[in-house]
Amino acid sequence: MDPLPLIVMILGLGAGSAVLAVLGIRKLRLAVPLGSPLTLDTLKDHLDEIVVVHGRPEPEKQIRIFDGIQVLWRRRTRQQLRAGYRHRHWADLKDEVDATDFLLHFPDGGRVRVLAPPTRVQDPLTRHSGVQGGMMTTGGERTMQWYLPLISGLTVKGRLRLGDQGAEIVADPEEGLFFSPHEPRTAARRMRYLGLSLLLAAAGLDAVAALLLVVVLTA
Repeated sequence: MDPLPLIVMILGLGAGSAVLAVLGIRKLRLAVPLGSPLTLDTLKDHLDEIVVVHGRPEPEKQIRIFDGIQVLWRRRTRQQLRAGYRHRHWADLKDEVDATDFLLHFPDGGRVRVLAPPTRVQDPLTRHSGVQGGMMTTGGERTMQWYLPLISGLTVKGRLRLGDQGAEIVADPEEGLFFSPHEPRTAARRMRYLGLSLLLAAAGLDAVAALLLVVVLTA
């Protein structure tokens, strides 16, 4: 038996496991501060640091999508089905992001300005159009939309700085700007579950790779 295909498969599984492990660790790191949002009183002590806050957003401009729904953020991707060497695949034709800056009002009074767009949105709502030009026909197009509607409570994680109009939360160069429609503890719990699931998937790939390696060594 030629061991080369199995060796290639083992290397692929190892690479996939590494990617999943890195993503899982990142999700777990992101979940750590989410469960402890700052209040207005403690916010001033964390300038130029990554902070987590929760409050009611007041958008600075109106963004409305289908059915007149007002949103804080919307991503819209138009794709086309193309023929590849072996399989057809969806290729992006246009990718648009629309978002608004907003004031986040704290439950205990006060507010902080948040500068959009976010780099990560947890559990966005989705709406996808049908394929234009024929269902699953090469050249057909579809539109994928993800959006965060205007809600009464939003969790935000980003870097706090002092701007011209006072305290602002912006995207951190490494951690980005994170929005979640959930309460901070719920957002943290969901992120932990996702991180652990990715790590378990990585462990599963490692187990399969180890089994294949045994087959190669004993063949």
